[in-house]
Amino acid sequence: GNVGGSGDDLRMSYTAQGHTVGLAQRMETLASPDTCYLSGATAALVTGYFALEDLGEFRVKGISEPVGVHRLLGPGHLRTRFDASRSRGLTRFVGRSADMGTLEDALVQAQVGTAQVVGVVAEAGTGKSRLCHEFAERCRGRGITVNVGRALAHGKHIPYLPMLEVFRLYYGIAEDDDDRTAREKIAGRLLLLDDTLRESLPVLFEFLGVPDPARPVPQMDPDAKQRQVFAILRSAIHDSQGDARHLVVMIEDLHWLDAASEALIAGWVNGIAGASALLVLNFRPEYRADWMQQPWYRALPLAPLGAAETHELLDDLLGRDPSVAGLADRIHAQTSGNPFFTEEVVQSLVDAGDLVGTRGAHRLVVDAATIRVPPSVHGILAARIDRLPEREKLVLQTAAVIGQTFAEPLLTTITALPESDVRTALASLQTAELVYEQSPFPVAEYVFKHALTRDVALGSQLQQRRRQLHGAVASAIEAAHPDKLDEQAALLAHHWEEAGEVITSASWQMRAAQWVRRRDFAASARHVERALDLVRRAPDAPEAPLLGATICRAILALGFRTGLARDDAERIFAEGLVWAERLDDPLFAGRLHQAISVLYTFDLDLPAALRHAAEWERAASAMADPELRSYAKWPSLGPLRATGDLEGARRNAEWQLDATRDQPTWGLREWAMGARAGALIELSWHAMFTGDLERARALADQAMNVARETRDLENQWGSLVVLAATAFYAGLPEPSRATVQRLAELSERAGSEWLRSDSRFRVGMQLLLGGDARAAAELLERECMDVRGRLALTRPLIQTYLAESLRRMGELDRARLLIESTHAFMKERGLRVWLIEAALVFARILHDAEGAAGSDRIAPLLDEADALIADTGARLFTPFVAVERAAVAGLRGDAAARVRLLRDAHGLFTAMGATGQASRVMAEIA
Repeated sequence: GNVGGSGDDLRMSYTAQGHTVGLAQRMETLASPDTCYLSGATAALVTGYFALEDLGEFRVKGISEPVGVHRLLGPGHLRTRFDASRSRGLTRFVGRSADMGTLEDALVQAQVGTAQVVGVVAEAGTGKSRLCHEFAERCRGRGITVNVGRALAHGKHIPYLPMLEVFRLYYGIAEDDDDRTAREKIAGRLLLLDDTLRESLPVLFEFLGVPDPARPVPQMDPDAKQRQVFAILRSAIHDSQGDARHLVVMIEDLHWLDAASEALIAGWVNGIAGASALLVLNFRPEYRADWMQQPWYRALPLAPLGAAETHELLDDLLGRDPSVAGLADRIHAQTSGNPFFTEEVVQSLVDAGDLVGTRGAHRLVVDAATIRVPPSVHGILAARIDRLPEREKLVLQTAAVIGQTFAEPLLTTITALPESDVRTALASLQTAELVYEQSPFPVAEYVFKHALTRDVALGSQLQQRRRQLHGAVASAIEAAHPDKLDEQAALLAHHWEEAGEVITSASWQMRAAQWVRRRDFAASARHVERALDLVRRAPDAPEAPLLGATICRAILALGFRTGLARDDAERIFAEGLVWAERLDDPLFAGRLHQAISVLYTFDLDLPAALRHAAEWERAASAMADPELRSYAKWPSLGPLRATGDLEGARRNAEWQLDATRDQPTWGLREWAMGARAGALIELSWHAMFTGDLERARALADQAMNVARETRDLENQWGSLVVLAATAFYAGLPEPSRATVQRLAELSERAGSEWLRSDSRFRVGMQLLLGGDARAAAELLERECMDVRGRLALTRPLIQTYLAESLRRMGELDRARLLIESTHAFMKERGLRVWLIEAALVFARILHDAEGAAGSDRIAPLLDEADALIADTGARLFTPFVAVERAAVAGLRGDAAARVRLLRDAHGLFTAMGATGQASRVMAEIA
């Protein structure tokens, strides 16, 4: 019966590998209420961790042979748990003394405060994981903490998979911990380490998949969240300072690493300097990363075993019976010293019956001259799998569909076999060394001994069966993790795609994109692009038009953050319109227009931006949803201001402000910035450009308050940009410096590169205002070189003030060449407000370069500036033009006109609240 079969399974399993959970269930019938009994096999696993009393053998109902029983007395002398699955059934560890010495040396250096990163690099099967395992066991034997994370072959598109494993181990989170318990563990360790990280707790909770409903993460750019995680990581790295244990972290199989984890690894390596920490990584030779250039990184390439080492390994496997003489040479020649391949060849001969006996005592029972060593490991594995009994083959093939690592309950669900049959089959597969148990708690979890084993088991099935199994796996995961579906979305998308359900897979890809978007724009974009590929494969599905239009809009919405090329954006936009037309819903077409309008604004194609903004306004204005209508005019605000239609931008902003009355959160859902705060920011720009600096500051402060209430970091940043600009134009270095410092700090929290770029530009302006032209020029020139693609929006103004910095440094030829090209570009693109500033800088450069001879060239520039001021209403610049006209009068020797123009400028500066500029002009008059 089932009990007898389960008993046999447990007896077999614990003799060879162990299966603690199942045996404990059967031991409970023997133990009295005040005692705890363990089987002999379980005792062998935990000896050292616990003190035990051997009670001898007992007869257990349902188990045919006596079971050795031990009574638990109390805790033992060992504090850490060895990785049971990696400590059982391993062959002799040979040929790696020098490699182990390298790791030991790195550990010694880390222990004295010289951080080390070691990359163990080798081809598949050469022994990377075995070396790391043996080193980890040595560390644990000395009481050194080792946290391990593993990248998986099917996890390349699952963000942070190995990093989450490492972090959860670091914070002591168990699989069966509920979210509250996990948060308590995280907060306890983090705050003990650094109380200043308290504000980062919501981000860390979300990152580790245990968000706190009472403390949601504020609206912020995914890059900002990643930077906060990096900050926490740096604290964790340095946590080991002064700790005798010295934290050691291992991350395996980087060649399967997802992009988000790669970024985190880079931050880890770059931030490890100065810590008493050792980071051990392993990967295949094709893996490359920029962090490998760091001086504290060393590569540890593993060579295949030599003939002597292979013979030593085969002595352990085969023994030295005369019948196996010469077999080791043939195996070494076939496997080229690859330890995994060597073991597989021996096991294939055992399975075929050519070798009989036990490990280390085998006899060859066929004619040695007729035996044929299989030519490839793939063939070896395929033959071994084909020879398995049907039940074991079914279990192995089903496990291969689940993944490199698989949990027993999920496997049981998919196979629909009795639990006892699955356990018996797994015990047989462990004995055959095809899989091994990775963790017995809280559920038994197994892993394929090698990725090649899983690949062959997967490929040995008919496509139709694989599809059915993938669908069953997806359904089982959905049922097993109903409260963690966002975290499982990428894995579900993979299984549904392999099941042939491309529309379902596309939907899960979009859910994965939405989940990871909070952390990583680039990863989100990859999921969205994959979703579009899937939908294209089923264009006639009923769900395809809605999904296709939504996906195209998402690609465009991510576009300016990910650097989507204009040609690609236009192609996606056109495809999105085709999908939207099939829906006969103007809102979807409107959303596409909205998203591409923003892209065109960043590309400085302002006429195109305004055309598409008008299409969005038309669609949104017709919607019944008042929130949608409230930001119908939002995409037009930026391009209207940039083209100099300040009144048009003001009217639209006032309309938006009125539409969002008492609704400060509207807009956050759709495009992640509050519509009300955005309207106030636009009105503050209008007040500044029209010459009312006091009102501009008041409106920016009001916008800041709204943005803070709604945790809207981007609009907090936007408010500070206006405040920094008003301080600059007012000529107030100290307020400018303080505001720019706040701006830089906030842009780092917000994390978006275009925000950081603009913040660096504001720092350059502040340096210029403070009189440090050289530092300003160095920063702005570096920024000009860095700004490209999606950041083109800021480049013309950066170039304008770089030219001004060069002028003040006396590099007039460079300054003139730069301002000439910038002025021409602004005129071509219709950037009328910025063009006023470029004309003023151009005039100053000509003044310094040509003196009185250049006055005839300066006058037309100032006339152009006055005409633009009259046309746009940008009265902020009127006194600046008067100052430059005074300078021309001085060149011409007209002192009276010079003083009159300076007095006019002083009055205008004073009236608009530009007190610093007014003082400077008064000094010139004096």
